[in-house]
Amino acid sequence: MTNPSNQQRDQLNSINESVEIVQFLAIKDSNNIGNYIEVAQRNVREFGGVQEHVLNIDQVLSGMGGKEINYSVLTINQFPSGTQLLKYYDDLAAERSAALASSYTLVLKPESNIQKVKRLRFLAPLLRLKFRIGEIGEFNEEVQLLQPERNATLEMISDFQTFDQEEPFYNINLNKHYPVPTDSKLSIDEYYAEFSAETARVTGPRVLSIGAFPTISGKIIQIFSRDKKEPFHDDWDQFLLVYYPKREDYLRLITHLPIEIIEKRNEAYERAIQMPCTQLNL
Repeated sequence: MTNPSNQQRDQLNSINESVEIVQFLAIKDSNNIGNYIEVAQRNVREFGGVQEHVLNIDQVLSGMGGKEINYSVLTINQFPSGTQLLKYYDDLAAERSAALASSYTLVLKPESNIQKVKRLRFLAPLLRLKFRIGEIGEFNEEVQLLQPERNATLEMISDFQTFDQEEPFYNINLNKHYPVPTDSKLSIDEYYAEFSAETARVTGPRVLSIGAFPTISGKIIQIFSRDKKEPFHDDWDQFLLVYYPKREDYLRLITHLPIEIIEKRNEAYERAIQMPCTQLNL
């Protein structure tokens, strides 16, 4: 497992605001996962962090061409600074080596508007009436199902439907942007901020209408523990975790999105992975 480089350490030590560490874990012995998570939780608290999520990765829904990944558990923790995050990561090195076959680590700069979005959940009944997102609709095969590097395929959706559709779940979104068009006068941050704002304006109310909401969203500022031979590992730009009250809500949502939003998403993202997860009960 690769550790952060000296350059990455210098960058993290210069960050004096909240950062989040997202870790995909491949466990050597599933019977010992509880012990590792317990030790990791103590370390999070010791270095001033907050444990946000411990999730079981149920499947890969899109972006891997039908291939699965080695990682089965996702943890997300927030720290008040990059230095505290590094102390946590380094102090856990021995336990990580003993318990994990491999790991893949992302460091995020969290978006500040997530809490504002959560507070709008009370609007769900009104928005549900406005958008009339009722039964699961039909998939647009040309736009949705034939874009496996970005969207869920019909085969993966069939696998998704084998889980209890009445149970809540979280959906991981890992997004890799296309390069900014050469004729654009905007920086990459400005260009994709504009795209994200437009997408949120159209899809945000629809997401809220079914009771779903983002819990974590952030720009990926560092990646370590990376193996370039692993197809899951990529130069990801954005991480998003969305909570859905029911699995069927996700299917209701994606079959009622305006076609222009789906097309714009396909134009903006070179690659996008989605992975449904459920709370890990230890």
